[in-house]
Amino acid sequence: MLLSSKGRTVKALTRKTKRLFKKSTEHVEEELIGNVDNAYLVRSRIVGWLLAMAGLVFLAGVQYLWYQNSYSTNAFAAGGVYAEATLGKVSTLNPLYASTNSELVASKLLFSGLFRYDTSGHLIGDLARSLKVSDGGKTYTVELRDDAKWHDGKPVLAKDVEFTVKTIQDARSRALSRSGLEEVKVERVGDRSVKFTLPAAYLAFTDVLTFAILPEHLLGKVEPGLIYESEFSAKPVGSGPFKFQLNQSLKGDGAIIHLVKNVDYYGGSAKLDRMQVHAMSSQKDIARSLKNGETSATADLSRAYKNELLGGSIYLREAAINRGVYAFMNTTNPVLKDLKVRRAVQLSVDTANVRASLGTDITALDTPILANQIDASLPSAPKVDKAESQKLLESAGYTKKDGKLLGSDGKQASLKLVAIDEGDYKKVADALAVELSQMGFKIEKDIVDVSGKGKDFLREVLQPRNYDILVYEIGLGADPDVFAYWHSSQANEGGFNLSNYSNTVVDDILASARTSQNQSLRQVKYKSFVSRWLKDVPAIGIYQVQTQYYYNKNVRTFGEDVKLVSSIDRFSDVLYWAATKKEVYQTP
Repeated sequence: MLLSSKGRTVKALTRKTKRLFKKSTEHVEEELIGNVDNAYLVRSRIVGWLLAMAGLVFLAGVQYLWYQNSYSTNAFAAGGVYAEATLGKVSTLNPLYASTNSELVASKLLFSGLFRYDTSGHLIGDLARSLKVSDGGKTYTVELRDDAKWHDGKPVLAKDVEFTVKTIQDARSRALSRSGLEEVKVERVGDRSVKFTLPAAYLAFTDVLTFAILPEHLLGKVEPGLIYESEFSAKPVGSGPFKFQLNQSLKGDGAIIHLVKNVDYYGGSAKLDRMQVHAMSSQKDIARSLKNGETSATADLSRAYKNELLGGSIYLREAAINRGVYAFMNTTNPVLKDLKVRRAVQLSVDTANVRASLGTDITALDTPILANQIDASLPSAPKVDKAESQKLLESAGYTKKDGKLLGSDGKQASLKLVAIDEGDYKKVADALAVELSQMGFKIEKDIVDVSGKGKDFLREVLQPRNYDILVYEIGLGADPDVFAYWHSSQANEGGFNLSNYSNTVVDDILASARTSQNQSLRQVKYKSFVSRWLKDVPAIGIYQVQTQYYYNKNVRTFGEDVKLVSSIDRFSDVLYWAATKKEVYQTP
């Protein structure tokens, strides 16, 4: 009984164990195997979620890049170096003696005048804060601004202006131009007030007051005759937007004038950190420097370089300026002193052919002033009439035989034609020589190298009037006053009457027109002057000058809407020029 009871007990335990095992197995299958299936499901969901998130991140990235491209741009920023390539050597950095383009550019950046031309071509105060004109236009009183300083920190005062004018007037200084200041009395009437007293009223006198002012505290004790050779000419101290740092000599006559911005400039600090003036001896060197990226821009290349330079990274900005190229006839020459001969030249030379030698889009200039200088139409130059030209020559005693123009002595009439080897002047001289040769003249051409390797153009050609016909460019200014070029008092070594032109009626017209306060009367007088000038033919107008400014696309230069009186006025907004860029974001 006992065994059977134990057996039943064992069997009962066995059955219970089996039931527990079965339940445990079912629980394991339910909790473990079932959850494994759930894990696969969860994993697939996680993967799907991760893919969805990756897609969102990708789309967000694409949107960011689109936003960045749509609302960001590379804008010009502060800093950088602007390298201006210029033609001509630098012999001095004193603005009183600046003659080459290199010297003129450096002077413009280093020094200030009492007045300057703004971006609209109008005259505005520079160092001058205010101007008072009195005594019927014979007295000009200028008040200086009180925030102008020299680069050494000293204030710009009235004594500096007085010193500069008296130095220019002193013949011992050998200043290149005294035009408009010859008989002007200057005096200080206060630390920052200076008075100019003129011998007669002169409406355009403020245009004269654009010359650079020099520091009296540095040059006042230097003898006028020694100023050119003084240390100041090598290490100038000005009051302009840039300060002198270094004159780096290069091979030959080349140099790099290193300038740094003047942070104390009264007009505000320039955007550029530095300016460099790369003085070069030839246009080929300038073109090469632009193509190689050594320089940023230049105004000293002619339109002949368009095909070579344009495209890629170099652009061209053209702007008409108040300058003209003329063929000046030396009226004291044995041949050209005869008015009939000059008129014959005028009627025979086809200036359209001369301009065509330079290409297209050349603006004709037939008169000694520009139409935009006075609010009135100007008389026109006579049309080409070769038959009438021949009659005039015959009446002057010349005959034409075998293509040669012979004088009464049987010798061929000869003319010395001079031009400088720069810009388009040589081409003009070549075309002009063809026209004159067709008249029968024997032409002696002299193309003067002004790079410093040849003769001194100023002292050996210009001042002694060593030519019969001179192809040359002159500045016409903002005002129609051309007294300096055509009044007989300027027909001397120190003057700019390059034709040695003399006409007493014209002298009276020019003298009275520049003093008149009546604009309508001035217009009448200048129209009368132009008529007489065309009849007397002291020169033949060829074309109005355009500045050809080649620049690298990675710099910002003068604006397209800037109106220039002269090429040097391109620096009127130099404070905003730039040579470096950075990425900036725009507001959507």
